Amino acid sequence: MRPRARRNAIAALSGVLAVAGIGSAAQPGATREAATIPPEELRNYPPILVRWGEAQHATHTATGDVYVAQPGGSGVRRLLSWPDRIRDRQVYGARAAAWSPNRRQVGLLLGWWCGDPCFTLARVAAAGGRVKRLTVPADVLDAVWSSDWRALVTTFNGRDLWTIPMSGGKAVRIWRSPGGSTTGADWSPNARQIVVSTARGLVKMTSTGKQVVRLTRGGTDVAPQWSPSGREILFERQPRCFEEPDCSEPTHLYVIGSDGRKLRRIASADFLVSFLWSRDGKTIAFATDRSTESVTRRDIEIVGADGRGRRTLSSGAADDLTTWSRDGRKILFVREQTRAQGGGSDLWVMDADGRRPTRLLSRPGWTVLSADWGS
Repeated sequence: MRPRARRNAIAALSGVLAVAGIGSAAQPGATREAATIPPEELRNYPPILVRWGEAQHATHTATGDVYVAQPGGSGVRRLLSWPDRIRDRQVYGARAAAWSPNRRQVGLLLGWWCGDPCFTLARVAAAGGRVKRLTVPADVLDAVWSSDWRALVTTFNGRDLWTIPMSGGKAVRIWRSPGGSTTGADWSPNARQIVVSTARGLVKMTSTGKQVVRLTRGGTDVAPQWSPSGREILFERQPRCFEEPDCSEPTHLYVIGSDGRKLRRIASADFLVSFLWSRDGKTIAFATDRSTESVTRRDIEIVGADGRGRRTLSSGAADDLTTWSRDGRKILFVREQTRAQGGGSDLWVMDADGRRPTRLLSRPGWTVLSADWGS
């Protein structure tokens, strides 16, 4: 976006953040306007860190801008932005952004051009200012942040795990997978342990890469998430034909004890888009694609951690999960705009029981790629 266009966009942002309770959100089959969450209720919640950009430029590799939005509708502030045009070896957007535990800093995974998309780690003060780039491995693939403000980095070569203190310090390689690629990792709540997905299954270790324990034996077990209590791990088990275009086998959600015991399947779906533990660890929310011969529909559902009580929270629109509120009473989600609405996607919030869906952030042609409400 050109500088003049950016100034005009920022001047118009007071009208971009839809005041909760003003807009309507009709439930499937509803014949009248549905209830929305009033702005005074949302003002009790902390600001949201949003990766947000023009749909024609924004991708899941990197997007142009990082914003801070007030959920009560009082405003939205652009924290960082980059030119749309990719220049040689120049940062062109954030692949990930996350609050520090005290909300005074923001951790960033920045995309830059090195002949192909490459990534580096950085931080910036939540109030804005100079971006501090950290010394990281040259082939960073992804990063996830711990409760004590360290970054866990996986690499493009598919084998290495690194940890990096976000306050500054040396990157340390803690583990090299003997069985090929590592595709996802997560910190335990106390930041003392790590779980990682490998080509041979899920592996648990200490934060220094010691005491390595294999939890599962399947190379299709991916995207592990530690429970809030630290006693269990949620993960997705993909079918063996997952990468094949005609695969019709379902994907499953499993929970396993952090000691490798009590493996149980809690839900299945045609295709899992995303999934999240609730703050108390009693339930799990997940987004699924349901495909028929004529249409693909995306729903948000919820199920107990014991696999019971599955039900739908939102249906009839293309929705995706982002995060729970700290008190566990609200869920942030992204809803795709129709072509008539200008394309892109909006940021919404709803009660944890699926009631009162309320649009928070909307701008035709813009896409919300992620939103972080903090821990």
